[in-house]
Amino acid sequence: MRYVRSLLVLALLFAFHATAQSLHAAGGGILYYNIGQKTFILHQMNPDGTGDAAVPINLADPTYPVWSQDGQFVALTSEGSNLSSTFTRNAFVFDPTTGAVQQITKFSDGFVSGSGHVVWVLSKAFSPDGSQLAVVAIEGTGNENTGYSYVPQIQLYDMQGNSKGIVEVCQEGKMHEGDGIQWAAGQNVLIYPDLVYVSGYTGKEPVTALVAYPPVQSATKTRQLTSPHSAWTPDPNSVLAYCFDQDIKPAVGPLTERIAYVRQRTCISPYITPSTSIRTVNLDGTGDQQIYPPANGQPQHGLFVYHLNWAPDESQLILSYGTEDSGYFESASATIGLLNLDGTSKAITQKGNACPAWNPLGLEILPKPAIANLNPVLGKVGDKGFNLTVNGKNFAGLPAKVNLAQSLASNTFSQSSQVLWNGKALSTTFVSPTQLKAAVPASDLTVGGMVKVTVSTPSPGGGVSSAAIFTVKNPSPVISGFSPASTGAGGTGFILTVSGSAFVNGSVVRWNGSSLATTYVSSGKLKAKVPDADIATAGAFKITVANPSPGASVSAGMMFSVVNVSLSPNKATAGSASLVLTIDGAGFVAGSTVKWNGTALKTTYVSATRLQASVPATSLAKAGSAAVTVANPDGSKSRSLAFTIQSR
Repeated sequence: MRYVRSLLVLALLFAFHATAQSLHAAGGGILYYNIGQKTFILHQMNPDGTGDAAVPINLADPTYPVWSQDGQFVALTSEGSNLSSTFTRNAFVFDPTTGAVQQITKFSDGFVSGSGHVVWVLSKAFSPDGSQLAVVAIEGTGNENTGYSYVPQIQLYDMQGNSKGIVEVCQEGKMHEGDGIQWAAGQNVLIYPDLVYVSGYTGKEPVTALVAYPPVQSATKTRQLTSPHSAWTPDPNSVLAYCFDQDIKPAVGPLTERIAYVRQRTCISPYITPSTSIRTVNLDGTGDQQIYPPANGQPQHGLFVYHLNWAPDESQLILSYGTEDSGYFESASATIGLLNLDGTSKAITQKGNACPAWNPLGLEILPKPAIANLNPVLGKVGDKGFNLTVNGKNFAGLPAKVNLAQSLASNTFSQSSQVLWNGKALSTTFVSPTQLKAAVPASDLTVGGMVKVTVSTPSPGGGVSSAAIFTVKNPSPVISGFSPASTGAGGTGFILTVSGSAFVNGSVVRWNGSSLATTYVSSGKLKAKVPDADIATAGAFKITVANPSPGASVSAGMMFSVVNVSLSPNKATAGSASLVLTIDGAGFVAGSTVKWNGTALKTTYVSATRLQASVPATSLAKAGSAAVTVANPDGSKSRSLAFTIQSR
């Protein structure tokens, strides 16, 4: 008979009405734990039940997941490494991005050390800024012979596990089995079920309401939010019974902070299976209304709601429910479903799944991306921009979500993978979980080298993939000319300007295969220092330009002439009149100056290979020898040539 009644309850609650709203695209990130035969396994799924997968976590039997208000961290309950026979359970905080797990509470055997009592941490809530965790810890005393009693405490901890005080120490029965604690950001208050009075029938029936407390040590209640009652009430068969309410399982909405909760009505004398309704109320206690059963229908007998949580956009509630009153722990019969605010609903999992926690921003725990290959893998300096295809796995392409939560400033959160080019984000298009396309602009192809291409997926979870290499080859250089085109043998070193194309930062001018000290000016110009030794003797010398790796290459060569310098005439008789001296050589420029024993002569530029200079009669007055040189404006100069002045 109980089996038949259970099926009827499930059919009544989760028959999806024809008028039910479609599932909202409010984002995934729904965590729950699967109640296995021997272990509990943390899972994640989408609002429609798809995408179900276990969440990797280094924590034994993680249960009762709770998201932080920024959607980045998860509080869990676990035995951790404490495998004692007392089955004490502590609070832990899990970072899905790094995989780190931080133990928060450190109960071993009761609130009082050495008591040997069991302690369970069930309900938890993050502070708005994520710096603290409020926990409801239940100490169980007694045994099977004497019976058990349970005493809750509400405690505060920082994220390093340091105690920040006890908000309230509850008497047995004062708080309904630690059923739910929430931290409302807007008014910075804790919301939880608290005893408001004991019914008058036997003096033992606890009537619990939702209350608000400040998150401080030894707090005083701020206000009562709901109004449960107890009274003689006809049951569904019109039999008069004494019934009392317990308002439990609060869930604070991430947008408006409207509170959803469960009202469980228990009837005794005679005993009637408890009934359940789901209601909402404002944070100031106004606007209390029933949303399930719809149209203010009669509470559902034989239905137990184990956990309640809002969708990120507050369009729906997600809950776990079943037909067994399982006390602290969710029943193996637990099923997860969605409840619209008009009371219509739909189951999204099978039995054995419990305690759904919907990320308040709709963010999912994403896997770390991995790159298999790139297409193309090669480009060259100066190429136009192109689309790079990145193949791999675990790529994400979820739509951006706008957050309006009370705890954070309005913002847009993207959960799409992005291709990085040497750490710089590229404009990325999601194609599939195994492929991305990224626009590589021409500005990223101006320098040759090995580019590290990675994929970054945002938190929670996600991370940056290992790098794949894209090679930007340097182009093949081309020489079109140089200046000067030649120079005289035996002169001093000079600066050679090489013109051409496809030069890069790192290009080197070579003189007969030997590298010269080179300065990059532009893709069409280089400057190189030619030392004295390279022009000591006349000859033709091959000039090339070498570009570095990747794509190392050497240009075709052009010949540079080093010619002997001559004077005409190269002698005169002492006492001669002034004369015009012609100097033939190479590398002359407008502004070149002929010098006579270091003194500049009036010089005429004829061509790059000829200069003429006026030698005054005073310089020819006495017999002897004069040193003739040519100096260029850049400081270079020719070798010295001797002019002989003969005696009469």
